[in-house]
Amino acid sequence: MSEENKIEKLSDLDFNKFKTLANDESLSRYEKIGFFNHFREGKEAQIWDDIQSKVSTLELENARILDIGPGCSDLPFMLLKNAEEKGQNVVLIDSQEMLNQLPDFSFCEKFSAMFPNETKQWSKENKNSFQAIICYSVLHYIAVESSVELFVEAICELLAPGGTALIGDIPNVSKRNRFFTSEEGIQFHQNNHGSNSFPEINWNEKKPGEFNDEDVFSILKMARVKGIEAFVLPQDSALPMANRREDILFVKHK
Repeated sequence: MSEENKIEKLSDLDFNKFKTLANDESLSRYEKIGFFNHFREGKEAQIWDDIQSKVSTLELENARILDIGPGCSDLPFMLLKNAEEKGQNVVLIDSQEMLNQLPDFSFCEKFSAMFPNETKQWSKENKNSFQAIICYSVLHYIAVESSVELFVEAICELLAPGGTALIGDIPNVSKRNRFFTSEEGIQFHQNNHGSNSFPEINWNEKKPGEFNDEDVFSILKMARVKGIEAFVLPQDSALPMANRREDILFVKHK
């Protein structure tokens, strides 16, 4: 497949388009989740290490784990291996097409639904029951098709006392702009474009699915007014998009 055709397939993604990508056998497992290979291939072990360093409850024996939008790359396999070793129970929420790309295990429940639009009743039934929740590189898609407020409300409801939730890999255009005003950012841009051009920066503009500092701080406030501790965390600098993405951690008091 030509690079132009892949660019077309991996643009303007939404829940239904990801269903199509999942069934497209011409795509790699990374392309099926919306990434070009060079962003994820050979790098997901580092991403998993970064996730584990932040979500301490992933180490708990017999814990109940929720992964929202796991996709079908290496990360869900790492999560499932960790769960099997620690006797954990895992729930994966994604489209059926994406879930079909993952193996079946007795300790893993696959729930085909769009979160949080189609999971409101399920969230009520599973209130306070997950010691660890992961939603990695997904929130910017949820924000376009649903509501960030509903998402945060659902996460806060599902977390067990003492539980932690990582909303990871959030694209923050303010963070990106700060990086590209630095000498390091300008050099990064020029190396990637093979030219002496300067990055285009617009402090007052963001595209659908992008977040800025105000949006990130708003998520913290939403969680905190519900009694949940919330923090912005940097990604490990070795990760492929650490210079323009960041993570949010929720912690529910016991």
